[in-house]
Amino acid sequence: MTAREYIDSVKLRLQRIGITRTLNDALILNYINKARRNVQVETLGLFESRYGRRDVFQLNNIALDQDDSNTHLYYQNTQINVVRFPLPVDYIDIATLWLVRQDQNSFVYREARKVNKREFFNVRSHCFNMPTSDRPIYAIETKQFDVRGSGGNICYLSAGATDISNASVEIYAVVALQDFDQWDEQELVLSPDLEEYAVKQAVLYCLNDVEYLEIKDILLAELNEYKNMLMTNYKISKDQPIEILPSQEAP
Repeated sequence: MTAREYIDSVKLRLQRIGITRTLNDALILNYINKARRNVQVETLGLFESRYGRRDVFQLNNIALDQDDSNTHLYYQNTQINVVRFPLPVDYIDIATLWLVRQDQNSFVYREARKVNKREFFNVRSHCFNMPTSDRPIYAIETKQFDVRGSGGNICYLSAGATDISNASVEIYAVVALQDFDQWDEQELVLSPDLEEYAVKQAVLYCLNDVEYLEIKDILLAELNEYKNMLMTNYKISKDQPIEILPSQEAP
C-alpha cells in the first residue's frame, strides 16, 4: 500500500460512516504516520523481527575521538582498548552485534555480549568476564552528545587488549518506522493486517477533528476488537507445532 492508498482508504471509511467534512490530504497523512508509529509500539513485542534492519559500520570512519577518561581502562598493566561510536537516531534496540576483524585473508566474526555500563567500566573488577578478541562486549549510553554532532545513543565496544579501531561492526537492530513524506511512497514494513490496523487508527484521529464522539466510541470498540483478534491469531500461529515431512527428517 502506498501513502496515497492509505489516504484513500481513510477517506473511504469516513464517507461510509457519513462524515461529510473534508480533511486535506496532508493532515490525513500526518494522522497515518502517527497511526503507523502507534501500531509499531503496540505490536513490537510480537513482531519485533518485522522491524529489524541490518547495518554494517567501519569503525575507523565513525568512531568518536577517545578523549573520555572512561575509555582508558587497564587490567594488570594491560590497556583495555575501547571504541566509542554513535548509533543511528532511529535505533530502538540492538538485537545482535558482531565484531568483524580481518585475519590474513579471511574475516572473523565474533558476537559481542551486551552488558550494562557499570559492568563495562568496572572490567578490572570482573576479570572472569574480561573482554577478549573472541568474547567482545558492548554497552549503550543513552546520553546525547550534542557537541559531537550525534543525534542518537552512544555504543561502547571492547575486545580487551585487541586493537579494533580498524575493524567493522555488523548490527541487527530494531528500528523505528520512517514517516511517509511522498504520496507514492510504498509501505515496506507493515503487513496487510497491520496496514488495516493503522487505517482504523487514522480514522479515529480524523474523528477527533470533526468531533463525532458517538461514532468514535463505536469505532474505538471495533478497533479494540480487531486488535485482540490480530494478537490472538498471531499467538495461536506462533504456538502451533511445526510438522516436518518424513523426507525432511534427519536420519
